[in-house]
Amino acid sequence: MRSVRYFICTFLFLSMNYILNLVLNWPLLAMSGTKGATNFSDLSTTLKQVNCGQSTCPDYIYGDLFARLARGLNLSAISIDLMAYILTGLFILSVSLIASSAKSKVGVLAINTVGVSPSTLLLLERANIDIFIFVLCFLATVLAKGKLRVMSIVLLALSTLIKFYPLLTFLHQSFLTSKFKSSNLKRAFIGLLAVGVTIITIANVVKESSSIPLNWDNSFGLSIGTLWLAFIFREVTNFNLVIDGSLIPIIGLSSLIITWLLMKLSVLSKVSLRNTSISRDPVFLVGLTCYVLGISYDYRLVFILIPCALMLENSVTRPGNRFILLIIASFFTTTNFGVDVKFFYPGIQLIGDISLFILILTSIFQLKSTKGSHSQGRE
Repeated sequence: MRSVRYFICTFLFLSMNYILNLVLNWPLLAMSGTKGATNFSDLSTTLKQVNCGQSTCPDYIYGDLFARLARGLNLSAISIDLMAYILTGLFILSVSLIASSAKSKVGVLAINTVGVSPSTLLLLERANIDIFIFVLCFLATVLAKGKLRVMSIVLLALSTLIKFYPLLTFLHQSFLTSKFKSSNLKRAFIGLLAVGVTIITIANVVKESSSIPLNWDNSFGLSIGTLWLAFIFREVTNFNLVIDGSLIPIIGLSSLIITWLLMKLSVLSKVSLRNTSISRDPVFLVGLTCYVLGISYDYRLVFILIPCALMLENSVTRPGNRFILLIIASFFTTTNFGVDVKFFYPGIQLIGDISLFILILTSIFQLKSTKGSHSQGRE
């Protein structure tokens, strides 16, 4: 069967790529200086912080539920390497299953391209707990398609209690689920769960917001332009332009609103939401939340790029252009390819950030010419 062949090819390719990077000590990340001092540094730090709890670990940024779960399962007693291999195995399995749902080789090729991109390698090299959130969101998608929507909501609630950024996705999916033919008991359960998770998450947002990056390298988001501006000022004029972290979400949302208005006011085209499942995909919605909030670490790009890669096969108007955008967004946002030349890294990352912006817009919205729009292909 085609789906089985796609699954096997993707699983073997991504597994071999992971093993090769382990053996060669992550050469692409090492060239760029983004490789950690040791393998799986994020996972190691997280498990150490879990043991002391939030009261004595001020830098702990994960939910109390995750801390209790980790202590209850005695995860710190398990080898860090073994935990990292388990997380990576679940990630590769999830991505392979996504690839198996592709309708053509284009989708499989695009997904594997993202699978070996620097941002994905950074996620695996750090063994960041975002891998677990990605797997939970993927399972939530599978359960929702299998009409086990309440279980899907529970998994999204768990991911939200670990990190705050899946909150909007959780609330969105909860609202959609309550609209289906559900009993009053299920609706009441979903409503109470949504209220409880929201209250707990909001209480943790202030603490977690301190972990938002304030540098343009190894980061992405709608507010990245402000950090570019600060970088240029510092390099050209030696003026240190300080960006307040609390302004980042405001700048990001403002950028989105301005872009939307420009698209709506365009006399050359009209804009509408795409008739595609990507707008309801929990994985993509989590990535979109990180993007709209202003700025996030590059290892979360996988939440955006994997769904966008799968969508390429649905493109009937210039899919090659989108594939080029996907490659640039995947490879030009996290590495300088070992070239230590002034403004080279900022330059190529700027190209990557612009490509990512266009890729996201064309994945969510479709533009139609006001003249002869019915004669154009529909995606």
